[in-house]
Amino acid sequence: MASKPVNIIFGLVVKDYENDGELIIRLDEKLELPVDFFIFASNIDKMSLKRETTEHKADKLVLIRVQGGQVYYAADILKE
Repeated sequence: MASKPVNIIFGLVVKDYENDGELIIRLDEKLELPVDFFIFASNIDKMSLKRETTEHKADKLVLIRVQGGQVYYAADILKE
Protein backbone atom coordinates (compact mmCIF):
# COMPACT_ATOMS: atom_id res chain seq x y z
CA MET A 1 0.00 0.00 0.00
CA ALA A 2 1.41 3.39 -1.01
CA SER A 3 1.69 6.11 1.59
CA LYS A 4 0.70 9.73 1.05
CA PRO A 5 3.80 11.76 0.06
CA VAL A 6 2.36 15.01 1.49
CA ASN A 7 -0.25 16.09 4.02
CA ILE A 8 -2.39 19.20 3.67
CA ILE A 9 -3.25 20.68 7.05
CA PHE A 10 -4.32 24.02 8.49
CA GLY A 11 -2.49 26.27 10.91
CA LEU A 12 -3.75 29.14 13.03
CA VAL A 13 -1.62 32.18 13.90
CA VAL A 14 -1.50 32.41 17.72
CA LYS A 15 1.32 34.97 18.05
CA ASP A 16 2.31 37.65 15.54
CA TYR A 17 5.17 40.08 15.05
CA GLU A 18 3.10 43.23 15.62
CA ASN A 19 1.59 42.18 18.97
CA ASP A 20 4.08 39.62 20.30
CA GLY A 21 7.38 40.17 18.48
CA GLU A 22 7.40 36.61 17.13
CA LEU A 23 5.33 34.41 14.83
CA ILE A 24 3.88 31.17 16.24
CA ILE A 25 1.50 28.92 14.31
CA ARG A 26 -0.69 26.29 15.99
CA LEU A 27 -1.11 23.06 14.03
CA ASP A 28 -3.26 21.30 16.62
CA GLU A 29 -4.07 21.55 20.32
CA LYS A 30 -0.67 20.16 21.33
CA LEU A 31 1.63 21.54 18.63
CA GLU A 32 2.66 25.19 18.18
CA LEU A 33 5.70 25.97 16.05
CA PRO A 34 7.83 29.09 15.49
CA VAL A 35 8.46 30.66 12.09
CA ASP A 36 11.68 28.64 11.59
CA PHE A 37 9.60 25.54 10.72
CA PHE A 38 7.84 27.23 7.78
CA ILE A 39 8.59 28.23 4.21
CA PHE A 40 6.15 30.87 2.97
CA ALA A 41 4.76 31.20 -0.55
CA SER A 42 5.67 34.46 -2.26
CA ASN A 43 2.09 35.75 -1.85
CA ILE A 44 2.29 35.56 1.98
CA ASP A 45 3.96 38.35 3.94
CA LYS A 46 4.78 36.67 7.26
CA MET A 47 5.26 40.08 8.88
CA SER A 48 1.59 40.94 8.23
CA LEU A 49 0.04 37.71 9.55
CA LYS A 50 -2.22 38.38 12.54
CA ARG A 51 -3.37 36.54 15.62
CA GLU A 52 -6.88 37.01 16.97
CA THR A 53 -7.60 40.39 18.55
CA THR A 54 -10.81 42.26 19.28
CA GLU A 55 -10.56 43.84 15.80
CA HIS A 56 -9.32 40.88 13.75
CA LYS A 57 -9.87 37.13 13.47
CA ALA A 58 -6.70 35.04 13.48
CA ASP A 59 -5.24 34.22 10.08
CA LYS A 60 -5.59 30.58 9.10
CA LEU A 61 -2.96 29.10 6.78
CA VAL A 62 -3.10 26.24 4.30
CA LEU A 63 0.03 24.18 5.02
CA ILE A 64 1.70 21.37 3.12
CA ARG A 65 3.95 18.95 5.00
CA VAL A 66 6.11 16.40 3.24
CA GLN A 67 5.63 13.03 4.91
CA GLY A 68 8.29 12.62 7.59
CA GLY A 69 9.49 16.18 7.08
CA GLN A 70 10.19 18.81 9.69
CA VAL A 71 9.31 21.79 7.49
CA TYR A 72 5.90 23.08 6.44
CA TYR A 73 5.14 25.05 3.28
CA ALA A 74 2.58 27.81 3.88
CA ALA A 75 0.79 27.82 0.54
CA ASP A 76 -2.00 30.32 1.18
CA ILE A 77 -4.13 32.19 3.70
CA LEU A 78 -7.58 30.65 4.05
CA LYS A 79 -10.34 33.19 3.47
CA GLU A 80 -13.47 32.56 5.50
